[in-house]
Amino acid sequence: MEKQAPFGPPEHELPSYLEKVQSQLPALHLLMRMGWQYLTPDETVKLRNGRLGAVVLEPILADHIREHCRYEFKGAIHPFTENAIQNAVQTLKSFRATGALHQNEQIYDLLCLGTSAPQTVEGDTKSFTIDYIDWKNPANNPFHCTAEFKVERIGYDKHYIPDIVLFVNGISLVVIECKRSAYTQVKKKPIELAIDQLSGYQARDGIPQLFLYNQLLLALARDKAGYGTTGTLRQFWAAWQEDRLDDAMRPLLETPLSPQETDRLLSGPFADVKNDYLKILDQGREIYEQDRALYALCRPERLLELAYKFILFDNGTKKIARYQQYFTVHDIIKRVLNGHSTGPRPGGVVWHTQGSGKSLTMVMLAKSLALH
Repeated sequence: MEKQAPFGPPEHELPSYLEKVQSQLPALHLLMRMGWQYLTPDETVKLRNGRLGAVVLEPILADHIREHCRYEFKGAIHPFTENAIQNAVQTLKSFRATGALHQNEQIYDLLCLGTSAPQTVEGDTKSFTIDYIDWKNPANNPFHCTAEFKVERIGYDKHYIPDIVLFVNGISLVVIECKRSAYTQVKKKPIELAIDQLSGYQARDGIPQLFLYNQLLLALARDKAGYGTTGTLRQFWAAWQEDRLDDAMRPLLETPLSPQETDRLLSGPFADVKNDYLKILDQGREIYEQDRALYALCRPERLLELAYKFILFDNGTKKIARYQQYFTVHDIIKRVLNGHSTGPRPGGVVWHTQGSGKSLTMVMLAKSLALH
């Protein structure tokens, strides 16, 4: 008689089943509660007009520019022309993916600085900036998540399918790989398997076009979580640590999705585990390490802040802040801004160990001060 998993499928189907119910669905559930709107895999195919080699959701990006981007000329506020909007979208899409990091750096600059668009009003023509992302006002950007994002490999009639992708204004900023909590057939740990898979996706013969726009990578395995950025080698992946996350998360996890959201989420690739996952939710679930990582790094306002202020390119390597650097910069900024109007501003000392990233912390501090 074939063994059955709790609420589950036959044992030979367990790997996919466990990844879905232990990691992938809980991650999507939390993301949706944090404000990410779920797109089904079929919807992402339609938004790419059936072109699986494409990774930008053009209609969403064009709608964002159309609705939120304006320029001021001769004291009046104007929307950009449709031609300017489409040119801006094409500019972002014009990079040829080869897996080279310098392309990611060029697009990072484009995302942070925007693109120039000439506009003519009353016979006068000047150039104005179209911003792809409103970094300072998170609410002005639509945030979408999807699962099983099928991407055609360059030069192959084959596909890779990352577990979860997060889009800001239709631009794929985050790629997440989910694993079950343990494997008995392989010697590698689940997090290592996820990191290796993300590395393979980024390779020249993988799906490098998805990583032209990427700013954050996450490897999740329920009890463990690690993060990096584009091109991060395995030994430099890190875990995020932050106090008081559980108290902030618990209300989100205890608030169910609406029936409509639940039906959308538990369709398509998750239809086969719908009943089992609903039973697990009815029993209540614990807060796991992957929940803490997602809440700390992927809340819309936190993700935009990390991408805009805490990423830098250093001699051909892309780096994102570790939690110590992030909170150190915040403490210093707070001290600078809370200076006393009478008398000298109080100073302070930041204690570091050797190799802890002092120089990078100072560069990130300078960037944050300049952008404030």
